[in-house]
Amino acid sequence: MSLDVNQANEGLRANARGGIAAVITVNSGALIALLSQLGPLKDMVEMSEVKRAFEYWIAGVVAGLLCWFFVTLAAGAHVNGMRKAEIWTTGFGYLAWLLSTIFFALGAVRVLVSLK
Repeated sequence: MSLDVNQANEGLRANARGGIAAVITVNSGALIALLSQLGPLKDMVEMSEVKRAFEYWIAGVVAGLLCWFFVTLAAGAHVNGMRKAEIWTTGFGYLAWLLSTIFFALGAVRVLVSLK
């Protein structure tokens, strides 16, 4: 049985799409969730820490969007046989995804620290 390269590539692309959607969703979902509960929570949290959490989650959304951008560039470089550009843009895509994940975690920690 031989490896179907196109099928394997499609599997990788599907995983990348899912991962990018996940980091954008968790960061923007955290923003929306906290915003929707800010009124009842205002006496239970330190607002400066909540503000910091918002900053991290906004940065996480931006990093997730940059990940999408770099992956799109990598796909274009792959199609055009630009191997060095493909490697660099893929690396930046991975880095942006990792940063987005880290920003989500940092925002969550800020919310936990903000509890009185």
